[in-house]
Amino acid sequence: MDSSVRDGLRLYLCRLRRAFCAQKVGMKIHIEHFEPICYLFEQANGRTLSDWEEQLISASGYGEAKHEQLVKVIMESIEQAPEDEGYRIAAYWSLSKRFDPELISYLKRQLKQELDDENKGTVYQLMICLDNLSEPVFDSKRTGYSLLDFELNFRDATDYLERCAQQEDARRM
Repeated sequence: MDSSVRDGLRLYLCRLRRAFCAQKVGMKIHIEHFEPICYLFEQANGRTLSDWEEQLISASGYGEAKHEQLVKVIMESIEQAPEDEGYRIAAYWSLSKRFDPELISYLKRQLKQELDDENKGTVYQLMICLDNLSEPVFDSKRTGYSLLDFELNFRDATDYLERCAQQEDARRM
């Protein structure tokens, strides 16, 4: 590894450690920690990590954390970031790597809120999260998905939530 890459890695790992120390004193999860948390969740789902990814996890301090506790803290952090769409997108991205069907009802509630607030990026990220959990959130006739397809995404998200509400109403009868 050449010295500029090594120096860049040291700087990045130092920033992660500082962010972790700040988080420990009661702040929400730092945005830079969502990446190593994603790798941690992916590893738990059987993906082999690169040395870089393992170093990020180690530097973040989350390597030994219980995954259920991390999910809870991520959800709490989302609640603490109502004005920061970029932060919520990163948080939802990390939750999407958990592949936990128990998150579906939470993700649906968040999708409804983000849709009501017309947050294009978070709506799309939540749709990806739900799609990763085999939820039929995208219209089956679509051949691809893009953040830039705002109207299609909003239409599909609205249709999905309406179908879910109808199914819930039918179950109650």
